[in-house]
Amino acid sequence: MKSKILILEDINLKTVDGATAHFWGIYSGFKKLDISPIVLLPKPYPKDKNLKKKKDFLFYPSFGDYSKKLSKLRYLISIFYFIKTIVKNKIKIIYCRYTPLFTSHLLISKIIGRKIILEINNTITDFKIRRNFRDFIYSFIKTLYYLSCKIACRIIVVASGMRKDLIKLKVEEEKIYLIPNGTNPEIFKPIKSNKNNSYFAIGLISKVDNYHDFKKIIEVGELLKDYQDIKFLIVGKLENEEIINLIKNKNLSDKFIFLGEVPYEKASIYINQFDIALISTPKNLCGYTSPIKLFDYAGCGRIILCDKELIKKEKSLKDIPLISYNSVKDLKNKILAIKNNYEYYLKNYGKKARIAVLKKYNWIKIAEKSLKGIYKKDFPNIKKEKPVILQVIGNLSGGGAQSLLLNFLKTKEAKKFEYAIFTFEKKYSLKTFISLIREIKKLRPKIIHAHLFPELYYTALSSFFYKKAKYVYTEHNIFNRRQKYKILYPLERFIYQQYDKIIACAEIVKERLASYLPSLKEKIITIQNGFSLNTKQIKESEEKSDLLFIGRLEEQKGVDILLKALKILKEEKITPKTFIIGYGSQEEMLKDYCKKANLTNVKFLSKREDALSFLKASKIFVLPSRWEGLPITILESASLKKPIITTEVGGIKEVLKEDEAIFVEKDNPISLSKAIKDLLFNEELQRELGEKAFLKVSNHFSMKTFSKKLTNLYEELIRR
Repeated sequence: MKSKILILEDINLKTVDGATAHFWGIYSGFKKLDISPIVLLPKPYPKDKNLKKKKDFLFYPSFGDYSKKLSKLRYLISIFYFIKTIVKNKIKIIYCRYTPLFTSHLLISKIIGRKIILEINNTITDFKIRRNFRDFIYSFIKTLYYLSCKIACRIIVVASGMRKDLIKLKVEEEKIYLIPNGTNPEIFKPIKSNKNNSYFAIGLISKVDNYHDFKKIIEVGELLKDYQDIKFLIVGKLENEEIINLIKNKNLSDKFIFLGEVPYEKASIYINQFDIALISTPKNLCGYTSPIKLFDYAGCGRIILCDKELIKKEKSLKDIPLISYNSVKDLKNKILAIKNNYEYYLKNYGKKARIAVLKKYNWIKIAEKSLKGIYKKDFPNIKKEKPVILQVIGNLSGGGAQSLLLNFLKTKEAKKFEYAIFTFEKKYSLKTFISLIREIKKLRPKIIHAHLFPELYYTALSSFFYKKAKYVYTEHNIFNRRQKYKILYPLERFIYQQYDKIIACAEIVKERLASYLPSLKEKIITIQNGFSLNTKQIKESEEKSDLLFIGRLEEQKGVDILLKALKILKEEKITPKTFIIGYGSQEEMLKDYCKKANLTNVKFLSKREDALSFLKASKIFVLPSRWEGLPITILESASLKKPIITTEVGGIKEVLKEDEAIFVEKDNPISLSKAIKDLLFNEELQRELGEKAFLKVSNHFSMKTFSKKLTNLYEELIRR
């Protein structure tokens, strides 16, 4: 199928700047959406033989250097090429990176009935700052902007100030879409570089001109003059000799290293040499720019220092972890603070910045937003926009529910939908609830899926503020303390009634919940937890244990029973090396008990990201729970062929039978100590139980089965 989209540009592909980077970004986004746009733009200067190989690129004469007066004729010649391309290729949609001199092209498009998308990267305010035109020229440019926006189907702006400018021009607000810049995470990613470690590099990719506030950068260079190991790496075209002369006059030539222009696809190599990436924007441009290099820096996982005023005015940047500065002196202090605690800032700002751009600011998402509502009729085979599902869960670490959710999101079946995850800064807070409402209003999800408590309450109450979604809750436990108090029953029933579907993680959980809330019986379905584990990717810990517990250190999990059992064994001169992985409200109490009982064979490892490495290195997994849903740790242990000692509570018996695990009485340390003793010295039984548990989980509790059932439920709810 021939392309039905024409990208109309006036950029020099041989110049590496924001306009060129944005073009390559949106072009790559279209390509990944299975759209192959035709691109019409002037011949690059100097010539590039490699670009001739791109069949979808059509070039019209540019007469050499774009800055020469003769080259202005390219606009007239481009009209002929433009009409020819539209007719020959049956173009339906024009995507134009706007310059006022393209107004004639857009009028032609309107007359012959083509859809027009305008991408506006500079408005009148920007022109006044960067150009020195006379007033009547500004008035003429305003007219061209108004006319072009009037005939366009959609207008895309990259900064909030640009949107305000267009509204002042009486452009219809509903036409204007604020879509910030983005990055290509396949090109801009962390890579090992041959960086010279003899100095600490403050870097930026930029044209060397006053537009990028180089005088401020020189000022901070002066303040850091005595720090010989701090250098400024500048990658970009030299356009202002005055700046170079200023650096020389201030004896800062050794402080600034100019690397010149580099090709777009190689820019990440240089960014990865930066210890800190710097964004320096003149105050009068804050709010009128969405610096594309900021997103490329974030893609490479760099620590980014950015003007406080820019962050304040560009709310689209709020999702990216940035370190702000409000003056030259403050900038100097921030640089030194980062230098002195570099690993901390790299982890909490650099790595998290990459996660943010991967999630929200990649070019595929930006291309989808740019074409939203326009391309469906003309491109029936294009990838459709995915329904958004908001997952509400307090945090993403430390529990089976969290592990289940994260593993589900990696599956092939889950890719049918777009996901957002809302986590809590504070567990019990009105501010948390208000933030949830705002997130829902912003995302407009089709389904809101809550897990655990108090997420259950927050999400149910949010249904009164947003009624366009279907609400789902997963009951991960067979019991909760709220069920003890009859006074809470009316509130509980009211809360659960707000959900369209309630998922029970095991049949026994469904039975108990239906018994507790009979009126909700028809809403409750069972989707048993699933798990998939690539055991080859798990590196076995060098620290090995006889017994291992993984879970929250709460009453539910019965760790106190395990410690009492170990005390009984100690009296029999049996001291199995025991690791406790997890954290919770009982942690200090449990540690105190170990001290008093002199259980030196017990080691608390708190929260561990590599918990499965310790599980792989252990002999026996112990889970002495008082109540459960269907614990993920049972599935994890079985997947690693570990023998399991546990209690007969919740959905555990739905996973394993007597010949696949050892079951003990709950709240009975004597029963547990006997089971540990019997299994600890019987390697044949350990192997047999591990193999049988592995076969059971592999055949009946796969993540694939769980994912299919959950996505089928989502699809059913969306169809209603």
